[in-house]
Amino acid sequence: MTSCHIHAGHADSPVILHVPHASRSIPETVRAGMLLTGDELQLELDESTDTATDHIAIRAAELLASGRPRPWLATNEFSRLVIDPERFPGDDEPMNAVGRGAVYTRTCNRAPLRPEPATDAQRLMDTYYRPYAATLTAMPRS
Repeated sequence: MTSCHIHAGHADSPVILHVPHASRSIPETVRAGMLLTGDELQLELDESTDTATDHIAIRAAELLASGRPRPWLATNEFSRLVIDPERFPGDDEPMNAVGRGAVYTRTCNRAPLRPEPATDAQRLMDTYYRPYAATLTAMPRS
């Protein structure tokens, strides 16, 4: 299973548009490990989501394809509150210091999002992060 959805581009296109933070979707199994109330979670999603960047990327792909090979589009199907695919997976990720590494333990305003250390971090990395990274790595390159 991967949370990275690939919209195929033309085989000759060297362009990949990456949309990692447009989704607000959080699987129930992941939501169960979060400490926020429903209202608090909605506020955090408002703050953390790059709203409509998926729509912008689709339109950009259409414009870029005008007379050229269509670019590839890679979209994260889940919120960055599930995993942030743009963070490094190890202890050397600088954002770990503020609870915003690959698996967030803190909100934007540093309130607790998950227990620290995150008890479900390994499962999240294995279920979402690693398959996402593998999907991006396997994308065709021209």
